[in-house]
Amino acid sequence: MWCFAWISLRCENGVLPRRLCPLDEWATLGAVACGKEILFFLNNMTASAPSESDIDGVTWDFLVDCFLVLKRDADERYYHYLRLKRSSSSGERQQPNAQDPDPDAVLSRFTGLEGCAKLSKPE
Repeated sequence: MWCFAWISLRCENGVLPRRLCPLDEWATLGAVACGKEILFFLNNMTASAPSESDIDGVTWDFLVDCFLVLKRDADERYYHYLRLKRSSSSGERQQPNAQDPDPDAVLSRFTGLEGCAKLSKPE
């Protein structure tokens, strides 16, 4: 999903412009540094929003909905980690790790968004 977001925010009409973009750095960073940039982006979406000339409104609305899904997921994982850490320090037994979610279920979290349907409609 982050690759889709990067491409959507970076390309204009399917073409990578020659000018530099703040998101260009994402392609050159290591995984940890890129993750930090993504979290900063998620927490500062209003400041990071592209101008209307950079991306069409339908695509931006869909991306914001996707970012909210990703942010909620990241927050849930973080709070789950904090609970596990607290449980282990108090001597409580930790829950086993959950299995990886079904890829179709994960994808449906994005394809089920209203903006996805709008993007899929022919003009």
